Amino acid sequence: MADKYCSAKFKCGEDLDAALEAALCAASNKACSEAAAARAEAAANEALRVENELNADSLREVISQKGDNLEFDDEEGLLYLTSGGERIGDGIKVATSGGGGGGGESNNAVLTFKNTTGWIYKTIAYGAACPISMEWSSLEDGLATGDGVLKITVNDTVKHTAQVEQGAINLDIGPWLSAGSCAVKANITDVYGNGRTLSYNITAVALSLASYFDANVANTGDITYPYTPTFSA
Repeated sequence: MADKYCSAKFKCGEDLDAALEAALCAASNKACSEAAAARAEAAANEALRVENELNADSLREVISQKGDNLEFDDEEGLLYLTSGGERIGDGIKVATSGGGGGGGESNNAVLTFKNTTGWIYKTIAYGAACPISMEWSSLEDGLATGDGVLKITVNDTVKHTAQVEQGAINLDIGPWLSAGSCAVKANITDVYGNGRTLSYNITAVALSLASYFDANVANTGDITYPYTPTFSA
């Protein structure tokens, strides 16, 4: 458009003043420049909008891939964000309430209960000793909450209940075992009603010999001594 005005040749006897021609050319150039600037600004704004949309989509995709679940660590009392089963970053401490059947007082106590025996499966002779060891603590803001209650069950039957101090616990559960397979559970409960349970699986093998030999009958020659072995496990 600018070139049209600037290079136009007026004939028919009209002689335009050089100043008028220069003014028309300048006005045309200004209009073209303003139009080009407007188009450039619009293009830049559109590019920025598209870029922002792409960035938002990328951010949502990263977030969705980064965290896909939550995991609560009972021993630490911390809640973790996970991705693909792996913990992401540091955990956050959350308040816990009494476990079991409910009714526990709301609290921040962290209860830990560890098996320090060194095994969870074992085979022993029926009637033999079977020592187990555990260690527990219940801390609220770094302070011990006090004694707790220990309960031992064998095949869902309560065999032992006692109040215990925090720290190490050592017990011989042999006298509470029956012949065969025994599912042993040790449960600790703190003053708030928070509870943890450890499990042991023990097989108590019973072997005996029974004889019907009559020692009151006189025998001559080779003596036959019949007996019957009995095995239970």
